[in-house]
Amino acid sequence: MKRFGMVIIAGMAACAAPNAAMADALQPVNEIMNLALLSWSDNPPEDTDYFSDARLAGNYSAAFVNAYRAAQKFPAYELEAGETAGYPFDYDVVTNSQDGCPLKDIKAEALPENAGVTAVKVTFRLWECAEDEAQRKEISELRFEVINENGKPVINDIKHTADGEMQSLMSDMLEIAKGPDAIAQ
Repeated sequence: MKRFGMVIIAGMAACAAPNAAMADALQPVNEIMNLALLSWSDNPPEDTDYFSDARLAGNYSAAFVNAYRAAQKFPAYELEAGETAGYPFDYDVVTNSQDGCPLKDIKAEALPENAGVTAVKVTFRLWECAEDEAQRKEISELRFEVINENGKPVINDIKHTADGEMQSLMSDMLEIAKGPDAIAQ
């Protein structure tokens, strides 16, 4: 089942992208969405960290990485002895949730480039295992903003739809990086 989901995402890249730039924009998004698919599966593998050093170096813009590294100084969870940085969020930034079911019906669509940014709209169902039928049918949506940096497509922001508005992960990281005292004000 996991392999089937990853094939669907890769196949959607070919169908959803009418030109090479849009197809390229899907590349880093598909990698992160494949991780989300694995992470939310019934038997997730060990390495599903969206922000591992290798993934930060390969899938994200320098500005995103800098914001993430700054936010890591204020982790959402207590650090282990000897650690100086940690995960700055108390939720999964792709699903915008702490709970959920294995992801279903993942669809990715690269939108036309605008001012050097290609938005990749991703929809999926997170609550397939919920008892409530309406919740099972609920569609989650997010947008990855992809730019070209040093000749390759990289994610510059991840935005979630919440309360009818798009909320920026980049903005959240910059806010977290100010520290708890600044946030409390």
